[in-house]
Amino acid sequence: MSHVPALSLTSVASLETSADAARSALSVRVHASFAELADLRTEWEQLVDAVDGEIYMTPDWLESWWAVYAGRRSLAVFVCRAHGRLVGVVPMLIDRVHIGPTALRVARVLGSDYGLLVCQPPVLAEHSPAVFTAVLDGLLGHDLADVASFTAVGESWAALPGLRDAATAPSAPWELLNDEPRGPFTTFHLPATFDEYLGTLSKNHRQNYRRTINLIRRYGALRWDLTPPDAAEAEFERFRVQHETQWARDGKLGHFGDWPRALEFHTALVRRNAPLGRLRLVRLLLDDEPIAYNYAYRLGAAYHWLLPSRRVGEEYDRMGLGRVGVMTMIEAAIAEGARRVEAGPAHYDYKVQLGGTEIPRRALLIAARRRGVRARVQRFALAARCLDVAYNKIWYRRVAPRIRWGRGSLWDWWIRSRI
Repeated sequence: MSHVPALSLTSVASLETSADAARSALSVRVHASFAELADLRTEWEQLVDAVDGEIYMTPDWLESWWAVYAGRRSLAVFVCRAHGRLVGVVPMLIDRVHIGPTALRVARVLGSDYGLLVCQPPVLAEHSPAVFTAVLDGLLGHDLADVASFTAVGESWAALPGLRDAATAPSAPWELLNDEPRGPFTTFHLPATFDEYLGTLSKNHRQNYRRTINLIRRYGALRWDLTPPDAAEAEFERFRVQHETQWARDGKLGHFGDWPRALEFHTALVRRNAPLGRLRLVRLLLDDEPIAYNYAYRLGAAYHWLLPSRRVGEEYDRMGLGRVGVMTMIEAAIAEGARRVEAGPAHYDYKVQLGGTEIPRRALLIAARRRGVRARVQRFALAARCLDVAYNKIWYRRVAPRIRWGRGSLWDWWIRSRI
């Protein structure tokens, strides 16, 4: 895999600002390694907290991600200050992606390609036009990339208008090629008590929940708990086995089989975040045996929910453990004062039925105004759509699960082609 030469990144690191950024007293430094960012960690965390951001944009999360998925790609973390105050951290990677004879240098938000996450860089809204002008100038104006891709942002993101303003600046050496919907992500807004939460559901769903709980209690003592940090790695392994067993029954691999190197990445996350008190592995226990898990992380007032699992078998299938497990996680979040659960992208009926609010996502693609770039982007996008149909929609989703052969993890090539 190609990488951006170190010399190019060094030239970006010396970039102070664009003209627009200078007028707002914005200073910009660009870092090509996490080692350079060690002294920034506390300020970075405080900025994520100030914008009520996601754990996916914290330095611990991103450094773990980069250690697994960097390959030969290059890192460019834009650190922006106004009058000395940290107002934006925009972590980007630069990748060279080929489909047939067409190649593009793609800059994208760190963590946004491998996995299904909402990746919104922590930027104070009032400074977002200047911050993103500096980012686009560094990437596209200085010829480090052909396109900048922001594929995993929500319409509720406070910095989105600033990104749009920067992307559509009339005199800029770049242009906004796409600003399109990419389906929703779901958020559960939590009340003060679990009883209040149940009261927000339809009568039918409340009755179903109570009926299911009573059914499970016929088999033994039912309770839930949170896995303590000193038991995190061992319990995460039990969760993984349960998750994969559940999916294997349907001829599928589950998250850790579908996504390349996912187990390595999430094991690193557990090891790093459990001692920080951020891991939330919620267990639903029947006679002290886990019959369902929900795997999440907590940052500030939010749970960031990643994956569920449940025990399978004729007896357990009657228990409705999927929905009960989710509601148990919501109960756990409310019990420790969380105000919301971020429940990931895509539409799921059960999430809406259990009180989730869907928020539209947007995908923005910004291209350099250089000769031949727009035509190359169009050829690349057409080839990527053909690859998606042939490989993902036909082979991976339909054919491979039926024949149960040759499926394996998703191709890195396909993952990196999604812009």
